[in-house]
Amino acid sequence: MGAGPVGYRGMSMGCGLGIPLISAEPRSRAAVLGLLGAQGLTEDAVRIVGPE
Repeated sequence: MGAGPVGYRGMSMGCGLGIPLISAEPRSRAAVLGLLGAQGLTEDAVRIVGPE
């Protein structure tokens, strides 16, 4: 990946892996997440913010 903005798409396990990734990656500009069945990602999820 280059230095520009990035996007992420994850379903099921990809959603579970994506939440910590996009919350930690400052270049994240768009994400599509769905079908998460896991618990315990609340601390990461609260750091994800939308456009202001």
